[in-house]
Amino acid sequence: MIKEPTREQCKDTGIILGVFFLYFSIKNASNTLFLITFLILVSVVVFPKIYKYLAVIWFGFSHLLGTVMTKILLTIIFYIVVAPVSIIRKLLNKDGMNLKGFKSSARTVWVNRDKQITRKDLFKPF
Repeated sequence: MIKEPTREQCKDTGIILGVFFLYFSIKNASNTLFLITFLILVSVVVFPKIYKYLAVIWFGFSHLLGTVMTKILLTIIFYIVVAPVSIIRKLLNKDGMNLKGFKSSARTVWVNRDKQITRKDLFKPF
């Protein structure tokens, strides 16, 4: 959470507040809300530091939301993509890392390649 918001963060908070009031003033066709919107946007330009405490709350909330949503999205991706691929590979008996061969014998799992490595292979390995 931020301790002291910068001038730009205070401006951003005031602009968001102004856009919020602008939306509702247009939706409700209210001159009072439009006047409040105008005063908010003028105060953002002239005295942006008056939104300091609101900026702390706003950016603290955005930080919290970003932290929580990252964990939720990564969990969803794991259970939708990674887990089913793993289950399908186990059902099809796929062993991409040759772990079964490694565990069943004392031999190494390294594969000897007879290809001569050239300069071109080093610059474009794939």
